[in-house]
Amino acid sequence: FAIAIALGAVGGYLSVDMAPPAPAASIATDPSPPPAVPQASDEGNYGPDWPVCRDMSNDPMIRFRACNNVLAQGGLTTSHQSWALNNRGTANLGMHNVEAAVKDYTAASKIDPANASPYLNLANIALQYGRLAEALELADKALALSPSEYGYCARAAALRDFGRVAEGLAAIDAAEKLGPLSDCSKLVRADLLEMRGQNGEALLALADVGEDDQAASHGACRRARLQA
Repeated sequence: FAIAIALGAVGGYLSVDMAPPAPAASIATDPSPPPAVPQASDEGNYGPDWPVCRDMSNDPMIRFRACNNVLAQGGLTTSHQSWALNNRGTANLGMHNVEAAVKDYTAASKIDPANASPYLNLANIALQYGRLAEALELADKALALSPSEYGYCARAAALRDFGRVAEGLAAIDAAEKLGPLSDCSKLVRADLLEMRGQNGEALLALADVGEDDQAASHGACRRARLQA
């Protein structure tokens, strides 16, 4: 997912005018969580492109064009402008344009600092590129604004890669208090338990992983390793 860069607001991140570094090695590559989508009681009405921009199931190019059109027409509230930038960023990410995604997420966070979604999406990007301190800082920022299961998963994944197992497991426990765990959290919990030497518990954590083909594949690989 999906998780930032030339960020004046939070600190030095991967610059948008440089190529991303190779992802750092971790215990296992995670399937990205679904990109965070802002929510509000006032959903706005900005013409036919607005619902297309907001629908994360749309093809990234279709969503990109819709968000672009909405932003170009103007007249959005501050929060809705932040939404549109966040969702255009996610469309860019879906088209593998990481630099443009980071630019949009960063702009969204500056326009509406109370919007947790761009911080979480930036955290996921930072995590994928091994920027663990930034990922943890951004995940904590998102959690402070709006606690979410995926926010805790991002925090736990950064803590896992730092080797801070107890704190990572505490983050997953906090995620579980908010509702059923996503595959993201189940996979990270399994990694943390394996790092602690609790392979049986790690296998149990993987028992029902498989929201999609990517997650199922990651779960199968982990199970095979634990059973070897």
